Amino acid sequence: MAQRWAKAFYRLKRWLKCRDAYIKDRILTAICLLANEIISILENILDIGVEMPPFLLPLVKNVRLTVEERADMGTKEDGDEE
Repeated sequence: MAQRWAKAFYRLKRWLKCRDAYIKDRILTAICLLANEIISILENILDIGVEMPPFLLPLVKNVRLTVEERADMGTKEDGDEE
């Protein structure tokens, strides 16, 4: 059974805020990785000469630009820019 202090800790607003931020960051990272992999797969399909439906090309370009912009914003916020 959980101790009283543990129950109180997990109800703290600071803990809940920290936990939610951690989960949000993990989800955003997973989404960016998935988008990047999908773009890579589509680019490889184009490289081997398979024709892609025309409606997918602008979609891929938009997703790639969005992912790159967000990655750039993330590095600027972290102070990793050169």
